[in-house]
Amino acid sequence: MKKKNPAPILACVISGQSRKTSHNYLASKAKRLGVSSDWLLTNYVSKYVCSQLRAGRSLGDLQMTDNQISDEQLKELVQKNSKSRVTNFWFESGVYNTAKPAPKKREEKTVSLDDVVKATAPEAVAPKVEVPVVEPATFDEALAELQEAN
Repeated sequence: MKKKNPAPILACVISGQSRKTSHNYLASKAKRLGVSSDWLLTNYVSKYVCSQLRAGRSLGDLQMTDNQISDEQLKELVQKNSKSRVTNFWFESGVYNTAKPAPKKREEKTVSLDDVVKATAPEAVAPKVEVPVVEPATFDEALAELQEAN
């Protein structure tokens, strides 16, 4: 009988939490991240810890292991264990920072006082239309009109 390979165990280098995984999962994750399976086994950071770091929690709040992790190492760990598309980020004293995108430039419009007055004048809203007032005809007038038409 052939002995099976035991399931690899991923242990988070920050929180210490571990979980079993499959060889296929480990290989596909390592390939997607551009690292080796061995690197991933020794440098795994859980999805939860990555998301908490990106949300602003400090390394000190999350770390339950005795590993000494520099800000540069932490950046590499988060980059290679996370699906985040943010590429311009760094850590300062274990706290996540990212470059804020430049605000979109808005086109400035100059508006004169005349333009404001014209736009708010009652004529600009709707022109007034005079509707003639028609008094209802009496019964005798309506009957006479009908007889003339025939």
